[in-house]
Amino acid sequence: MDAFSPDRITWKPDEGTRGTIPYDTGRYLKGFDDEGQLERYVQAHPESKLLMLERDVPSLPDSVGDRLRMIRHWVFSTHRVYALYDFGAQKSVHAE
Repeated sequence: MDAFSPDRITWKPDEGTRGTIPYDTGRYLKGFDDEGQLERYVQAHPESKLLMLERDVPSLPDSVGDRLRMIRHWVFSTHRVYALYDFGAQKSVHAE
């Protein structure tokens, strides 16, 4: 049995995220620090949700960041604002 919630992932979690989220929610997030691994996981699990600090969104690979749609956000403190995203945003296709 996997202790992680396969439908909840995070990007570059810091110590606070690794401790706070399981404590507050009872769910462990599958964390990613490698762009390629994150991209492959999102491709294989498009129904998953991404929970992360809003300040780290610019560090996401474009292939993931372009698909984000915010579901909800929580303000823990001035410097700790979390957001929950799904991957429902449609990439725009430009005809040339």
